[in-house]
Amino acid sequence: MGSYFTLLNALVEDDRLDEAEELWTKLLMQYMESLPRRFFDKMISIYHKRGMHEKMFEVLMICNSISMLLSSSSCQLNMSLY
Repeated sequence: MGSYFTLLNALVEDDRLDEAEELWTKLLMQYMESLPRRFFDKMISIYHKRGMHEKMFEVLMICNSISMLLSSSSCQLNMSLY
């Protein structure tokens, strides 16, 4: 999973968000319940920084549906929107 996380970071750094989202979707579909929490945290952070709040809430809903506990930084991002 480390290679996927590195690739996700590289795509975001190069402003290739479409490709990063495509990778995220593939990983999510294939490994939903075993995907490390840091991937969810990263996508929430990416969407938050770009003001893509609808997509951020979609990730939060997925976390909720699989009963994943988020890191405190992701929760703080979420609370800052209210």
